Amino acid sequence: MPDRAPRFWRALTADARLYATACGVAGALIASMAGATWWMLDEAYESSVQLAYSEVDGAAQRLSDHVRRLLDQENQTATLVKHQQEQLGGADLRVLEKAGLLAPSGQLSVALADATGRVWARTTARGAVQEKAEMAASQPHFQASWTRPGLAVAQSIYDEDTQRWLIPAGRQLQHPNGSFAGAVLGGVLLGLLETFAG
Repeated sequence: MPDRAPRFWRALTADARLYATACGVAGALIASMAGATWWMLDEAYESSVQLAYSEVDGAAQRLSDHVRRLLDQENQTATLVKHQQEQLGGADLRVLEKAGLLAPSGQLSVALADATGRVWARTTARGAVQEKAEMAASQPHFQASWTRPGLAVAQSIYDEDTQRWLIPAGRQLQHPNGSFAGAVLGGVLLGLLETFAG
C-alpha cells in the first residue's frame, strides 16, 4: 500500500506526528466546545429575555389591576358622598371618615366644592385640595367634573402640603334640575402604589 501522506509529514518523527495529531484533535474539540457554549449561552440569553418580558408583563398587569381597584374605591366613595349630598341634603365628611367609609381608609382625602369652586367641607386627611385653599375652581379635577357625570380622574400631581404624589379625581354634584352644583373632590395617595410595588 503506497504511503499517501505528504512528504513533510513523513519527514517528521513519530512523536512529532503524534503531537501534531493530538494538537489538531484538541483544537477541533476546543472549537466545537466553544461553538456549543456559544449556542447554549445564546439560548440561555433568549430564554432569560423572554422570562424577563413575561415577568414585566405580569407586573404591569398586576399594577394595572391595583390602580383600577384604587380608582373603583375612589369612585365608590365619591358616589356615596354624592348620594348623601344630593339625596339626603348633606354629607358630613368627617363622620364618614371616622366611620371608615371613605375607602381606601386613611389614604383618601375628600372635599366638597360648590358650583363656583368654593370649598366648604373637607376630611382631616389632606390632599383633595390644598390645605388652606378656599377655592378649587382652578384645580384640574374640579374642572374635569364640569363635563363628566362619572368619576373624572386628572393627571397625578405633587401636593406641597402632604409632600406626596396624588391621583386627583372629581365627581359632579347636580341640582334636582340637572344643573352643575359643584363637585366631590378626592385625592388618593400614590404611596399606595409604592406599597404595592414594594
